[in-house]
Amino acid sequence: MCGAALPKRPLVRPMGRKAMTPCHIHLRWDVAYWPSSGDRALAVRRGSFGEGAVRGGRMLGELSVLYLFLGGTGAGCLAVCSLADLLWLREPFGRASCEDGAASVPERRVLALGFLSGTALVVFGALCLLLDLGKGDRALEMLFSGTFNLMTAGVYGLGLTAVLALAATAVRWLYVPAVCARAVRLVEGALVLAALFVMAYTGFLLQTLGGFALWKSPFLPALFVLSSASCGMAVVSLACLFVRRSEGVRRLGAVLAVADAAALVSEAVAAAAFLLWAAGSSHGATVAACDNLVVGEQSLLWWGGFAVCGMAAPLALEGAGIVGRLRAARRRRTTPASSSPAPLPFATGRTATARGSEDAAGLPPELVAAAVLVLVGGVCLRFAVTGAAEQPSLELQDATLSQGLSL
Repeated sequence: MCGAALPKRPLVRPMGRKAMTPCHIHLRWDVAYWPSSGDRALAVRRGSFGEGAVRGGRMLGELSVLYLFLGGTGAGCLAVCSLADLLWLREPFGRASCEDGAASVPERRVLALGFLSGTALVVFGALCLLLDLGKGDRALEMLFSGTFNLMTAGVYGLGLTAVLALAATAVRWLYVPAVCARAVRLVEGALVLAALFVMAYTGFLLQTLGGFALWKSPFLPALFVLSSASCGMAVVSLACLFVRRSEGVRRLGAVLAVADAAALVSEAVAAAAFLLWAAGSSHGATVAACDNLVVGEQSLLWWGGFAVCGMAAPLALEGAGIVGRLRAARRRRTTPASSSPAPLPFATGRTATARGSEDAAGLPPELVAAAVLVLVGGVCLRFAVTGAAEQPSLELQDATLSQGLSL
């Protein structure tokens, strides 16, 4: 059943004893319902929402859930890369980029790969959404319908993020002599804001879908934002594997590990608040969905995929790496200083890579494993939350749905 097809004032048209209501997600007259012998029955025409949109009784198909993951992760990656350049690297562009060999600096190549990866993820997420709509003209109809709501704002935000990301990526992979660093900084600043909106929108999108009480949680957007930020940092960390190893890359990975550990702790708090809110709700569907998430069909995805693989294991690996680096720094302070020159400070905006640092430590294996586990947890979180809300019986769901069925 497509809960999106039941707005507060559903538009219906009679078809014999059936009534059809338009889905404002898929923009089609596809959801049929009718009362029969005292109880409410529901029928959804298979395949009417686009390929894979309704499968196994799920309103959100795999493509929609993949959009929630890809869009959020890509936006998180773009926000992390933009902040890293604004607060640390401050790369030169245009003719100035040829003066200090910017293309050969490993840390800058990491950000270039990060921008490319984030842009690709956002674009693929948008394609998943378009495929789930079934036809591209449905999205254009939503954009130019003349009504402005959260749905259209999300589409505009996604498009703006993609355009800004393409610009920030192009100046790193193409030589554009006329571009100046100040213009790139403005693009990156706007990209941070647009990416944050897309990260939050993936959570608010579920809240707009009528008929699913679990998605009304006020903690759901915060949970998705923190998960997107953590997944974005994981993508940037994995980009470190594809550049020349250097001390600067190692330091970038260390900073990302500390930031990701903080994000994981905050994400765990948000997940706990999400469960407590659902368990303490007076709404029958919310409690039933929480039970499905904790001990029901979605419990393996929630506990095994999200809680253990996505939070506990990465946090343990990153914590072990942080402790190891602190011990190594303490040992270096107690030993005599070597005769080799020290690397430049991390926050000066200059590269910390010396010409002879080819043998410097790269990204540690535990951080690579943590990044992969974070991405696995991000996928499991979205499938678990969307699947759990759709399982409780129709009679328990939102009053909006019951109103629509009574027509």
